[in-house]
Amino acid sequence: MLRRLAPALVLVFVLVLFFISYTRRVPLREFTVSRFMMDTYIQITVMEKDPAKAAAAIEDAFSVFKKVEDEMNFFSNSSLLSRLNKRAAAGVEVPEDIAFLIRESIKYGELSGGAYDITVGSLMKVWPFGESNPTVPDKKKISGALKEVGFRKIKINGRTLILEKGMEIDLSACDKGYAVDKAIEVLQRHGITSGMVNAGGNLKTIGVNIKGKPWFIGVQHPRKKSALLATLELDGRAVATSGDYQRFFFQNGVRYHHLLDPYTGYPARRCISATILAPTACLADILSTAVFVLGPDEGMKLLEKLGCDGIIVTEKEIFVSKGLQGKIKM
Repeated sequence: MLRRLAPALVLVFVLVLFFISYTRRVPLREFTVSRFMMDTYIQITVMEKDPAKAAAAIEDAFSVFKKVEDEMNFFSNSSLLSRLNKRAAAGVEVPEDIAFLIRESIKYGELSGGAYDITVGSLMKVWPFGESNPTVPDKKKISGALKEVGFRKIKINGRTLILEKGMEIDLSACDKGYAVDKAIEVLQRHGITSGMVNAGGNLKTIGVNIKGKPWFIGVQHPRKKSALLATLELDGRAVATSGDYQRFFFQNGVRYHHLLDPYTGYPARRCISATILAPTACLADILSTAVFVLGPDEGMKLLEKLGCDGIIVTEKEIFVSKGLQGKIKM
């Protein structure tokens, strides 16, 4: 019996060795899929030998963005966040991911001195950035909406959220970063060791690119649409950029953009773009907004305090944090 089995076992062993040898020789391939979600283009890239494995990983990663969009889209009346905002004055239970982002937002609201504030929802609804013919709102409307702004008024205990009547939370300045982080986690659970998730400039990478080299990214020039301001090598950290060129309109020669100063109710004017490198995409997302509102002086102080890096651009100057000096190409 054993004599009859021996040739078969040898054959199986040879086939296994051949399979292992073959799979080792199969080169990595780059797979990239782009979709329009969360009001921007989401691009997911993975390096993998097996097309089916790559497709499954990418599809599951996109499901993260679908979930976050369904839950947190501030401008959709059907989103969970919109429904929660309407009932929060009486106290509501929120999902753990929303509770987490609210707690993080309160933390960085304090650290930024209020430059980052998720309770700007009432202000965002006053400004008509999504309309075909936007105009600057009446001063009374802005001052009225400002009364509903103030992250320190948020009460959250565990997953129970209470907001003052009329107050609305807008997570648009952190939800994409959060989704990027979670999508990266999904890719890693699928066994992907090299790849990138890019949500409209809010991105994070793992491993190396298809050439086996570190990932390099370009930072868009805020005043030259097709030009790069700088290129930099990523060191495992995430990147996010906030700029006055992303959603804006002109009135009487003045640019009005969507990055509002929580203190004035009007677009922040201390810089025109802020690119941040941070350990997570969520934090980079939060800090890009906070630093944009703060401007170069206070913004750089905040980055240094938190151990993060950034490039802050004004109409006249470019400011580079100490940690990036000599590491970027302008």
